[in-house]
Amino acid sequence: MKNSKKLFILVEVILGVMVIWLMLFTVWSGKRGNGLKVSVIVQNPDSKEWSAFKYGIKMAAQEQDVEVSVVSTGEMLTSEAQKRVIEQEISKGVDAIIVQPVPRKEAKEMLMKKAGEIPLMLIEHVTDTTQEGRKDISVEPNHPGLGEALALEAIKDYHGVLRGKSVGIFSKSTNHESTLKRAGSTIEKLERAGAKLKWFVSGDFTESSDAFLEAQPKVDIILAMDDRSVVRLGEYAVSHPLGDVSVYGIGHSTEAVYYPMSLR
Repeated sequence: MKNSKKLFILVEVILGVMVIWLMLFTVWSGKRGNGLKVSVIVQNPDSKEWSAFKYGIKMAAQEQDVEVSVVSTGEMLTSEAQKRVIEQEISKGVDAIIVQPVPRKEAKEMLMKKAGEIPLMLIEHVTDTTQEGRKDISVEPNHPGLGEALALEAIKDYHGVLRGKSVGIFSKSTNHESTLKRAGSTIEKLERAGAKLKWFVSGDFTESSDAFLEAQPKVDIILAMDDRSVVRLGEYAVSHPLGDVSVYGIGHSTEAVYYPMSLR
């Protein structure tokens, strides 16, 4: 079979616009911003994976007279670190905060407590019901739908039969709710078609280290579940040709688009 490399693109510009609109609705009941100050707290905000999202926020903020600042944080690994950053922004007098929760169970409880102090909008978050019985205010893709669409694309390329085919799944995390939602529907569809999952891993995303990916057993199909893993796999494939392995991914950055096209 001909080598296949396919990518689903998430329109992050639209997501950024939606976040601002929903935040305005939450804080001002649909009125214009009137100088509303909003802080954005995400993992590795200077990474190119956030470029389109930040552009969407900037466009909507200018149109709605909202002052938005993206907090320079690097990578926050704990809910305590994220709590400190949120408290820092509250002390500056911001009116609301847009935040990407860290992939930790205790982070949700911490964010719900903070939501009592200041309006919070969650992104890349699996919607759930809080202790008070209300829904988290969040903007997120249809994670199970994305995972299912990715699997169906692979199944279609193999004419509906994956019996005897092995699969590897690569992602930026193996314990974040959004990743598990995507991967769960992906694995279910692939296994029903006869495929066997050989590995589901997250690993070293630095540009200099290829050892982690080299250590994974050879498979027939690789699925990259998010933008960071699509880009990292593309960087790896430049110096380590993947041969007849079929690659499928979900991404949104210009880099994520570039690698699948350049590796055809």
